[in-house]
Amino acid sequence: MKHLLIPAAALLALAACNSRPENSFVINGTINGADGEPVYFSYDNGNGFIYDTATIADGKFTFTGEVPPFGSHGYIEYGKEKEPHTGDNTRSFFFGADEINIDINKEKVMESTVTGSSLQSKSDAERHISDSLYDMRSALYDSIKAYPENKEAYEARAMELFNEWHEKLRDFVAANLDNFVGYEQFKIISDNMPLDIAKKLYDGLSPELKAYDKIIAQSIDARGKIAPGMPAPELKGYDPLRNQEVKLSDLKGKYVLIDFWATWCKGCVMELPHIKELYDKYHDKGLEVVALSKDYNINTWKEYISTHDMAPYYNILTYSDTTVDDKGNIVNDELENRQCRLYNIKFIPRTFLVDPEGKLMAHPSRGEETEALLKEIFGF
Repeated sequence: MKHLLIPAAALLALAACNSRPENSFVINGTINGADGEPVYFSYDNGNGFIYDTATIADGKFTFTGEVPPFGSHGYIEYGKEKEPHTGDNTRSFFFGADEINIDINKEKVMESTVTGSSLQSKSDAERHISDSLYDMRSALYDSIKAYPENKEAYEARAMELFNEWHEKLRDFVAANLDNFVGYEQFKIISDNMPLDIAKKLYDGLSPELKAYDKIIAQSIDARGKIAPGMPAPELKGYDPLRNQEVKLSDLKGKYVLIDFWATWCKGCVMELPHIKELYDKYHDKGLEVVALSKDYNINTWKEYISTHDMAPYYNILTYSDTTVDDKGNIVNDELENRQCRLYNIKFIPRTFLVDPEGKLMAHPSRGEETEALLKEIFGF
């Protein structure tokens, strides 16, 4: 048998042709019965979202591109929804510098099979942890309905499972501080862990993820500044009903209830009558309300506050820059433009109570908690 000798230089050239550039990915997709139709792929490349389209040919399509060294989260879409990244037509997955295969299920794209992504394998492992503990907690709550006499014991066990779940997720994050799966999970649970642990985990993030991060560092910083006894971070804005600029610091000498809300938030709107009751009861004793809205349309917000008896409050928007387009939509919806981040607001409604010295007293999460605090302050 003759052996073909290939020069070393030729071998190197061949290897270069068959290798992908560093931090690049290839997605090879298959889908039956859709030739000539488009399929969409979007992902964060570290500097913003990239949107790409491929045409299906012979039941196949391919996407290529560059991915950050820590990986990313991508979305394959077949068939367009009104809102991107939603509905059964989307399959989301984590990926790095991989060669990924995706077999599209036309009837339910979200259940399509993804292989070849090491980061998606990590995500699947985390999901298994969460799903198994969630199933056990659900079974306990079913038991509470069936055996209400054992409610206290079942709830205690459910809380144990919740704490166990968080410990496992913390361990998962600690083991994945160099990749996007760990980062995304850290972002979700950081507010539910002690501040010192969150700080320690953040210190362990890779330099690339720290440079990418716009959420966790700011959240940790805000948590340290909104503890009871700390000076309340400044809030300010234009109140259209008072026709004046308003600052939280101008209300020193009063007790101030800060209500983070929005017209589109059903729970917030349901809570407003209770806020009004508290204002009417305690305003003469020194209570003011600052209603800070997260509405995206300034006209919708103005219409609501002018027709729902909110004129006694100080009404401002969360946005520092309130420039709008011709339809009244806030133009700058970037994170950096939202004052609510100073209070680490991740959900609404949310309230804070500020004392006459301008220091934070408490963060009541429900209306009855707010009422109990005010009763304690004012004595009735």
